[in-house]
Amino acid sequence: MAKIIEQSDKLGRPVVAGNFVAFAHHNDLRVGVVTKVCPKLIMITEIDRERNRHYRKYQFDLIVMEENPLVTMYCLKHGK
Repeated sequence: MAKIIEQSDKLGRPVVAGNFVAFAHHNDLRVGVVTKVCPKLIMITEIDRERNRHYRKYQFDLIVMEENPLVTMYCLKHGK
């Protein structure tokens, strides 16, 4: 029987396949969909009109996007 892998984002919320996430890539903020959750990294497909780019990110490098005041507060606190 396969082990269920549990990962959480920077705010401590669970990350599962199919979640929309915001993540940083170089100096850009990008939005993507989680395609696979591995023990160490999370596979993300960027939402892009021209091409689908795939990224591997650590759990602390992304935030699950949902209608939640925690996301707004995090952006206000850590934004420049």
